[in-house]
Amino acid sequence: MAREITKKELNKLVDNYENTWNSLFYNRDFVLRINPDPHIQNIIQDLEKNGITEIASAPCGDYVNEQLLEEKGINVEGYDISEIGIEKAAKRTKTPITKHDILKKKLPKTYPAILCFDFTVHLPDEHVIKFLENMKKSLKKNGRIYINFLNPEDETTMMHELDKNNITLVKNNEVILKYRKKQEIEALVKEAGLEIISMINYERTDKGHKGFRSKVVPHTHKGYCAILTKE
Repeated sequence: MAREITKKELNKLVDNYENTWNSLFYNRDFVLRINPDPHIQNIIQDLEKNGITEIASAPCGDYVNEQLLEEKGINVEGYDISEIGIEKAAKRTKTPITKHDILKKKLPKTYPAILCFDFTVHLPDEHVIKFLENMKKSLKKNGRIYINFLNPEDETTMMHELDKNNITLVKNNEVILKYRKKQEIEALVKEAGLEIISMINYERTDKGHKGFRSKVVPHTHKGYCAILTKE
């Protein structure tokens, strides 16, 4: 059962994220989705509108969103901390994926755009700020960060009662889940020295999977998709 995480457990999880995600990618099939996020189509339109043909994905995770970007002719360079995750994601691309800890340092080069989906939900506030600061340093002038932040999921999830109260959660000491309200997101972005170009509602239906839940239950991920840039 999901429960509130202690500060000691939280620090252990984040400080040892490489092993955490190697374990998750090794043991779980749900991290390799079949369909990309619906919102990626909006990101493609924004990239085309602004003439952006290169983007970094950090972390790139299962590479399902990035695969669609590549199909649209966009050059994607992926980064992830998990070697096992990289091995699985590499099945979806011919482009090499770089192992990189984005919580500890900026990307090796600067980019006109950076994609980050389904990551901030696994970080406490202080690490979200650190991550955003590193992404800011990795962004070219007038560059754009495409990022999502998740809110409490719908009432079909077993964690809803905790989620709706914005509690930080942990399942079997493996990974944290942190859901945020719009005002909290705005404050974190500002503290990291970034500004919001736009932020719209985000929703993705999931047919259900094991992992953080004790049983397979269809549910809906909700939150916000934002475009950020340097102040």
